Amino acid sequence: MHALSASSACACPTSGANTACTLATLVPADTSSTCAPSALDASGFLDENIIIDGNTFVRSVDFTGLKRLGGAFVVRASRFATSIAAADLTETTTGDVRIEGASGADDFLQSIDLKKLRTVGGSFAVVGQTHTSFTSLDVSALETVVGYLNISDNTNLASLNIKKLQSVSGGVLKILGNKNTLTVRAPCGVESVGLVNGVVADSASRALSTFLSASTSYCSRCTFENPNYGMSGYDQNGNWYTYYGATLGTSALKAYNSSYSCDSTLDANGFLNENFTLVMQSDQDRTYDLSALRHIAGNLEVRIRCAHDFSS
Repeated sequence: MHALSASSACACPTSGANTACTLATLVPADTSSTCAPSALDASGFLDENIIIDGNTFVRSVDFTGLKRLGGAFVVRASRFATSIAAADLTETTTGDVRIEGASGADDFLQSIDLKKLRTVGGSFAVVGQTHTSFTSLDVSALETVVGYLNISDNTNLASLNIKKLQSVSGGVLKILGNKNTLTVRAPCGVESVGLVNGVVADSASRALSTFLSASTSYCSRCTFENPNYGMSGYDQNGNWYTYYGATLGTSALKAYNSSYSCDSTLDANGFLNENFTLVMQSDQDRTYDLSALRHIAGNLEVRIRCAHDFSS
């Protein structure tokens, strides 16, 4: 891998027939910059900075196929872009990911798609978005931010998912100034100490951090959706019997009851980012197969339910 060029700065066109910005349409940001989007390799890695600054021509940004970026991905004061998507992006190796609204002006951004982003080699920010349709931000894969994290002053942001965030190692965490009904899905494992103390690495940065929300949920609680479905067969002695149960990884999951949510499934590495409850029922022979489970973020518990007792 080559070192990122100091002159690297790709940008979106500011004129032309097409207002959609894609990897193929990227151009040098100015006469002193270089930009080679054709250098995207077979693994989806592009060793460039992408800096879209004050562009009032572009109406959408879609970087499908970009999986890793060597530099920064910054969209700033480009107020007429209605959507920004890097749906395949998992990592910026050295740079920021920042989407910043135009100061003193309304923005038209309605959606951000960074659902696969796991690692930011710099800082992460979504700030100053004012459109009435920008109500949710899902960065549920985000685990590591090497710089600061700032999700602030988004007028109508009512839902934020950062359920896998593990570390903000190079600065403060600021989540404030969003809609006063903001709900946050925070990571399992930090409920006892709180989000700031749980993920901000440096004590000085923790002291300067701010986290404000109307409600915050940490681990939810999952259980199997239908363990009451029985399978029948003969045992080794030739006796007919019915057994019940489910298999983690293939059987459907649901919230334990109406007081909880369940929005994760077992991932390819055997990780479940939830609390998980197995329910045994006194009048059924239930068998649960958890052999695919390697790590769980929350608690794993077994509850015994008497026959005909349908309470929680």
